[in-house]
Order: sequence, then C-alpha cells, then structure tokens
Amino acid sequence: MKKTIVENRFDNVARDYDKLKVQIIPNYRKVEKLVLEYINFPRNQRIDILELGTGTGLFASKLLRKFPRARYFGIDLSDKMLEVASHKLKNYRDRVELQKLDLNKKKPLGKYDLIVSFFTIHHVLNKQALVKHLYKILKKAGVFIFADVTIADHKILEDTFINRWKGFMKSTSFPNKKIKNIIDDHLQNDKPEDSEKLLSHFKKAGFKCYAPIWAYDKFVVFYSVK
Repeated sequence: MKKTIVENRFDNVARDYDKLKVQIIPNYRKVEKLVLEYINFPRNQRIDILELGTGTGLFASKLLRKFPRARYFGIDLSDKMLEVASHKLKNYRDRVELQKLDLNKKKPLGKYDLIVSFFTIHHVLNKQALVKHLYKILKKAGVFIFADVTIADHKILEDTFINRWKGFMKSTSFPNKKIKNIIDDHLQNDKPEDSEKLLSHFKKAGFKCYAPIWAYDKFVVFYSVK
C-alpha cells in the first residue's frame, strides 16, 4: 500500500526527530514540562495512557518514569518512528504496547484515564469526529491534553505568526532551505484549525472542562476533562 505524504515525512526523519523537533517547534521542551505538570494523577495510581503520535517514544519514557504503575498504549503512522520508540522503551516493555494506526482511517480502541498528543491532531481531517471518539474512550474524569499547531483566524495575524516561526527556526541555525521546506509542507499538507474551532469540538463532545493553557503564536496546548 502506498504511503501517505505524512507517513513518508516522518519515516525520513525518525532517527533525528528528537533533535529536529526542538529546532522546528518553539519552546518544545517547555511544552513537554508543562504537560507533565498538568498530569496530576497520584504517582502510584494504575492509570491507562494513550498517546496519539508516539513518535520516538521520548515523552512516553517520561510518563512511564513518572507513573511507575501506568500502562502505556502508543499509536503512530510511521513504521520508522515505531521502530525507534520500541527500542527506546525496551526497559518498559511489560507496560507498553505500540501500534501503527492512521487516525484518518481508524480510531484507537480501549478505555483510558489519560490521552496525550504532541503536534499530531493537525494531521487529522475530521477533528470533530476524533474529539467525539476520544471522549467516548476516556474513563470518567479522564484527561485529554494535547499540544498542536493552529491557524490564526485572520490572515494578517497568520502571516505574522509564519514570519515569527521562520525567525525562530533561523535562530536555531536551521538551514534556510529546510526552513522553506517546513513552511511549504505546512501550508500545503497540514490541516490546522483555529483555537476557537478546536474548543467547539470539546463542547460538542461533552467535555466538562476545556481550555487552552499555553500559547505561543501558532503553537497551543489544550487541556480538557471528561
């Protein structure tokens, strides 16, 4: 079966992704730290965790260290990312399950106390349907927290955000040609929504609490509770 543009993109960068993402996404480490702080389950609670877009497994390893009795289920579109994640999480193998899954074709199953995601939702075409499904598979009082790239609701502001994003990547010594490729790929292939529209999906799904908890231009962290 022919791979999608997104799948090929992440297959190609899997080995270097942990280094690349901090050069491409502003405040990436700050976002990870913030998300961990907002996940406030008791340390020894036996929680079930789902991550949409497990990537290299780096954040999964942090979750598994923080919650030593947690069970982790990670999905990703990229075979290469899953290979890297499997190696990185080998010491937690008895608490980890990884699966290849395209969220545009199939939804994850199970029941979870916590669902997390980093910069994956903007690849999903029908975000409202995804959020509705995630609400169903969350346990009572379950938490869904995710970071994603959004789009401004006005072209002038969006153009400013894009220029500031270019400036950030340039400040990390990212090559100009690669910066252009990142922006072109984002404009042509990503499917971001503005924060207001994303929040409306949570309201329609039935979440009792939903709000952005951090934002930097196009990059936003959302927190919700069932």
